[in-house]
Amino acid sequence: MLAALPQHIAELETVAVGVAASVLLLPTLITGRPPQTLSRSGPPKHTRAIALCLLAIGFALSPFFVNAEPRGGAKGGHWGTTTDRLIAGVWVAALAAIVGYGTLHDRRSKRRKMES
Repeated sequence: MLAALPQHIAELETVAVGVAASVLLLPTLITGRPPQTLSRSGPPKHTRAIALCLLAIGFALSPFFVNAEPRGGAKGGHWGTTTDRLIAGVWVAALAAIVGYGTLHDRRSKRRKMES
C-alpha cells in the first residue's frame, strides 16, 4: 500500500495509525486495566500494551526509512495531488473519530462497571 502513495502522505498516514494505537493503549499503560479487546489470558497486561505500543511506533516510523513513492516520483510531488491530500485528510479525520469513539466507549463502560 505504501509504495503507491506520495512520500509525505505515506508518512502522515502511518504516523496517524501509530498515534491512534498509542492513544488507545495509553489507559492500559497508566492504569493496568486493559480495554475489552486486550482482556484475554496470556502475558501481563502491561507487557502486552508495551509490546503493542512499540509495534505501533515501529509502524509509524517505517515510511521514514523507506522510499514510498513509485519510480519516477508521484504525480503532484511529495504531497501528491489535491485529491490525494483531500483523501488523506478525510482518512485521518475518520481515524481520529474512531479513536475518539473507542476511547469514550471504553471510559463509559468502565464508569458503568464502577457504578454497579
